Amino acid sequence: MVTAIILGLIAGVFIGWFNVSNHELMKLDMPLILDNSFIKLLLIVIPIALVIFSFIQFGIIAGIVAIVAAFVSHSFVWVRAENKMKKLMRKAEDKR
Repeated sequence: MVTAIILGLIAGVFIGWFNVSNHELMKLDMPLILDNSFIKLLLIVIPIALVIFSFIQFGIIAGIVAIVAAFVSHSFVWVRAENKMKKLMRKAEDKR
């Protein structure tokens, strides 16, 4: 179960990076490597593989736990990116 949680957290981070790379938040200080289409493909395939692995290896309950953990870590990545964007927007408004 702990392994499923860890795999889910890792999957959520990858999904968060993918979503940030496809959103306006990309204008932040993000690494340019996220613009690469192969990297974007990996960012979406790896989490799916990790969650499917959790289902196969550990069972249905652990797979569901991995999905919930992925949502939690995705939300964390997304909120941090939004907060960073708001901070940059405030700095830009203060310079005016």
